Amino acid sequence: MSADKSERHAAFLGVPPWLALLLVLVIFETGWIGFAIGQPPLLPDEPREAAIALEMAQSGVWTMPTLNGHPFVEKPPLPYAAAALACGLTGSEATGTLRLPQLVASLAALAAVFALGRRLGGAAAGITCALLLATTVEFFRSSLRLAVDPELLAWTSGAALATVEWWLAERPSARAGFWAATCACLALAVATKGPVALVYHGCAALGLFVFGGRQGIGRLPLLFAAYLVSLFPLGAWALALYAHGGWDLVSEALLRNSWGRFARAELGHKAPLWFYLKVLPVVLAPWTLLALAGLGTAWRAAREADTDRGRATVLRTALGWAAGSLLVLSLSAAKRELYLLPALPAWTLLAGAAFIDAARAPRLEGLPRFALLTTLAALAGATVAGSFLLPRQGHAEAALLVLPALLFGGLLAGAWRSWPALGSAALFAGVALAAGGAAPWLMERDSARGSIDAARSALTQAASRTDRVYGVGLREREVAVLSLALRRTFTELADLEPLGGPDAPLAQRTLVVSGGSAPPVLGPRLLERASLEGTGSAPLGAQRLYFSTLVKRE
Repeated sequence: MSADKSERHAAFLGVPPWLALLLVLVIFETGWIGFAIGQPPLLPDEPREAAIALEMAQSGVWTMPTLNGHPFVEKPPLPYAAAALACGLTGSEATGTLRLPQLVASLAALAAVFALGRRLGGAAAGITCALLLATTVEFFRSSLRLAVDPELLAWTSGAALATVEWWLAERPSARAGFWAATCACLALAVATKGPVALVYHGCAALGLFVFGGRQGIGRLPLLFAAYLVSLFPLGAWALALYAHGGWDLVSEALLRNSWGRFARAELGHKAPLWFYLKVLPVVLAPWTLLALAGLGTAWRAAREADTDRGRATVLRTALGWAAGSLLVLSLSAAKRELYLLPALPAWTLLAGAAFIDAARAPRLEGLPRFALLTTLAALAGATVAGSFLLPRQGHAEAALLVLPALLFGGLLAGAWRSWPALGSAALFAGVALAAGGAAPWLMERDSARGSIDAARSALTQAASRTDRVYGVGLREREVAVLSLALRRTFTELADLEPLGGPDAPLAQRTLVVSGGSAPPVLGPRLLERASLEGTGSAPLGAQRLYFSTLVKRE
């Protein structure tokens, strides 16, 4: 049965393919949001992002992110301002409130991918691409993370959509409108993560110019103009930084953080050149094979002059966006899996093109068909293994993974001859069930590695009985956790030497917090001025936070 016949058969059953897919998407997204939105912040980054946003909400200074009262200029202020605004509008400082900008951004990215995917074959194709994005490992894991990258994902996707429509528009007024929309999305992307945000869109545009012929060359000046316009928010922030801290603060933000991260990995995350080739299969799972097969599909469509213009434009954009971003990010000195998130829509559009071709092909005809059948076999095997292994680790709910395993196996058997009616909806429903069965285990694993609950609770309790708090030799993540626990600024010291002196006087009751693998040694000079009332510690990642309560001697 061909794909066209399958669609007619599905419509005859009274369930249009796009409607069944939309139902699966809505149910999956609703469950995912309900499960993830209120999860506590996890190491290494979320406590810091939460602390900065809450400080901004308290101070009302929207142009200067701060951590414990000190300027924090690794990233522009827009993401923190969005979280602070959410707190102000709702009157809540809960973690779920702080995640609202990420939630809106993730839904916006799905909407943009749907709009781009429609160019590949109608509403069903668009929802298929959105589902492919929603069910990838990296999107599921990172799109509600307290980080700037989910918002960058939304603005990058919006800019790519606006650029595609600008490229395809025939009326001058439409072209002008979509060019303005491209400028707006790029400006917001730059205001989210700095000039590096233009890399993703530049790679997407490169795909259009490489295959666009003379039409592409003629639009090059307008694209450069859009990039110049997008830098205006960054210039305004630079002026605010200069007014606050002079050229040193501007240099810290724009040179050390933006250029320094790319060229020298000054702030960490240094990795070898092949890092992304190693992690890409996991990031794209379970659609890795389909995404890789989509590279060939896009390459052929991009080079064919007689192909559908809208489909070819989307695939050219996706090809440049995916392959170009992978190349540029590999050349960067600083590397993280999270940096692939803004390029994830491109890979899912490629996977969507391969999926559509696979659904139309019989048996093992062509690489996309082979990729689809192999993916089904891998999903069936993985869920069967999970249904047996995870219950032994105390997750009885994982036994339900046998249900999607049976569904994947049935799809594999039925799809051997041709793709069945409503097969796409059944496939994504199975993936949603598998994600639901594995989610508690994944959350427990992440919490064991990155939970701050024990440290935050212990610090809050200890600080409630003291008048002054000092942090001694704390790293950035420890400063963030202490800031979240106290909900006020505290004094940071490099070591214990000045404690008790004129620069760091003791209060009647003083809390001293330090990090590391061993508690600090309080010297005799300090103990002459204060008695040690109590000590404690709490786990924080691979190390611990140590705290001592000192009572000033009369």
